[in-house]
Amino acid sequence: KQNHRCHRKVLVVDEQTAFTGGVGIAEEWCGDARNEHEWRDTHVQVTGPAVDGLAAAFAQNWAECHDELFDDRDRFVTEKHHGDSVVQVVRGSASFGWQDMQTLIRVVLESAEERIRLTTAYFAPDAYFTGLLCAAAARGVEVEILLPGPHTDKRVCQLA
Repeated sequence: KQNHRCHRKVLVVDEQTAFTGGVGIAEEWCGDARNEHEWRDTHVQVTGPAVDGLAAAFAQNWAECHDELFDDRDRFVTEKHHGDSVVQVVRGSASFGWQDMQTLIRVVLESAEERIRLTTAYFAPDAYFTGLLCAAAARGVEVEILLPGPHTDKRVCQLA
């Protein structure tokens, strides 16, 4: 399949803890991204039932390579809930389709009651997406957007 690269970054440890996001290991990642030669990324730790969603994403990618998993252990063990947050892992792909993902994003933004936290390296929203964020803020939802700042490598994101 041409250009069906996977950019997911997932680490699952003992089926109980997962990490996802970006982790840079080159020298550029050692700074605080306050100048154009330093980069930053967002990396999060996940515990509880949401680990299953990240483990499933890994298993899906592995299966698409037509390889078997290393052993036959149950990778989807029952986990206790931690805290009071609700987490839903969404696995997008080229085959999933942008329309489906757009619908999901719309539903999530329109359903938010307290807070929306968004982080992305490449933020170039269209008028519709901007309207959804503004509507959420207008109904009292706290909207936080973490962006890379003026040193992003994509001009369209600098202009956005």
